[in-house]
Amino acid sequence: MVLAPVSETLADLAAVIRAGRRSPVALVEGCLARIRETEPRLRAFIRVEGEAALAEAAACEREAREGRPRGPLHGIPIAVKDLFDQAGLPTTAGAAIRRDHRATETATAVRRLQEAGAIIIGKTNLHEFAFGVTSVNPHFGAVGNPANPDHVAGGSSGGSGAAVAAGCCAAALGTDTGGSIRIPAALCGIVGLKPTFGRISRHGVVPLSWSFDTIGPMTRTVADAALLLAVLAGSDPEDPAAGRHGGFGETDLGPPGAYRVGRLRGPLFDDGPDDEVGAALERAAALLAGGGGRVKEVRVEAVEAGQAAQTTILFAEAAAYHQRAYPGRLAEYGSDVRELLAAGATIPATAYVEAQRVQAVVIGQVRALLAEVDVLLCPSVPVPAPRIADVDPARGEGWRSTRAPLSRLTRLFNLTGLPAVSVPVGRTRAGLPVGAQLAAAPGREDRLLRIAAVLEAAVGWEPVALPV
Repeated sequence: MVLAPVSETLADLAAVIRAGRRSPVALVEGCLARIRETEPRLRAFIRVEGEAALAEAAACEREAREGRPRGPLHGIPIAVKDLFDQAGLPTTAGAAIRRDHRATETATAVRRLQEAGAIIIGKTNLHEFAFGVTSVNPHFGAVGNPANPDHVAGGSSGGSGAAVAAGCCAAALGTDTGGSIRIPAALCGIVGLKPTFGRISRHGVVPLSWSFDTIGPMTRTVADAALLLAVLAGSDPEDPAAGRHGGFGETDLGPPGAYRVGRLRGPLFDDGPDDEVGAALERAAALLAGGGGRVKEVRVEAVEAGQAAQTTILFAEAAAYHQRAYPGRLAEYGSDVRELLAAGATIPATAYVEAQRVQAVVIGQVRALLAEVDVLLCPSVPVPAPRIADVDPARGEGWRSTRAPLSRLTRLFNLTGLPAVSVPVGRTRAGLPVGAQLAAAPGREDRLLRIAAVLEAAVGWEPVALPV
């Protein structure tokens, strides 16, 4: 199998396809071969659309020869998390209870990818109903980490993270409610962007928590994340929350000039990071300073109360969505999701309202910080990817102690609705990837991604090449 140059971004790839110097058919064939090669250990996909993807690739190749490209993603294979509807296909949400569900329309985000010329190569595996952070799925198998398949890929968008990191597709779509894009991005060694809440339509996506659910790209580079955001962002009459910050056109990630970095400190951020993760974060801070940034320490005083508030809101809304099936079809849920839904069902309305009050306090504190700095910095995940055997609910109680650490540093940015991105910043001695997380003010993905690109370039991380 021949591998494409690692430095080739989505924009580069689309350009050579449009010019006839790269065959989308060969690219899709290479990705399908890579899926066949890796799937026995990674279990990244629930459904692979091989025939349909090859037919689309052949059409894209003809259109390129005729000078009729569909858009900026013409001929590029992309995977989508199996929460997104595609008309005529099942949307399982990683759940046995939805195996027979067949979508009658296509999610807005998927439709926008297709209109831009992307080829949907398959639907990726995930934590059941996106309600978890490991993607150890009792119905479709545990997603393995490409760096070491005995370890988790993270979740809930674990299949999307593994597929991109393994070179099974050029990019993927994920969703993020408490860190579900950024956690697998960090653990798999790719870029994961959670945009500002409401920037991308959620129409046609199975919900977890209406207050936090966010659609975003999972890519090999920061530039790729910017391009996908430009394709996906914008209003949608089917999702009243969408488009509040408009579209996104900043795909040329030039130098950000002078910038200010607030390094988050305090008990939540300083207690418990793995030594190697801490060392990688120190290096990231130094690289940002060396790249023109002024780094200072900052604190969010109510952050721990905010953690509890985010859990309360998320769990209560998840229980509300599932009330028609839970507990009536209890046996069809995995054991961990059953337990989490039971916890959500016991939350009183007064606790939910109080959590929203705390949310407002935390939002105010974080936005005050972002008047002083351009981005906030912390690890994406404070620990390396754990072993699947240690967190599988079918093998013991380890999943309970793992859930909180994996999402401990991502949930703040769901509570506040801020755009946040995970960028690879190294590996542990065991070869497991580590990510640094940057967050910016609402709607400032332009600033966020320019600074993230500085860190990416300074680290010199080389993503996996694409097969051809």
